[in-house]
Amino acid sequence: MNYLDRRGIDPVMVENFKDHPVSIGEIRSDKSDNAADWTPRDALISLLRRIDNGEDVDQLIISFHVTEDGGSVKYLTAIKTRGQALALLARATWLVNEAT
Repeated sequence: MNYLDRRGIDPVMVENFKDHPVSIGEIRSDKSDNAADWTPRDALISLLRRIDNGEDVDQLIISFHVTEDGGSVKYLTAIKTRGQALALLARATWLVNEAT
């Protein structure tokens, strides 16, 4: 049984985020250039909107903190090789350091 089946989600039902409205948090974060001004949900919807509008996202790493699990860090990846994953993480680390 997979993740969707365990939660009773029909995998055929797919939402398109192409025209999903921009949240106030996303607007605030764009203006301030501060990641603390939007929620993880805002960030994910922004990414889905970009993908559904045709932006070619061919590699993805998402790391997230789950407070209900005693503060565990988890991740999802859509990437071909470990080397590509490490390169993407290194670039993201550099970008975060540049932004602060």
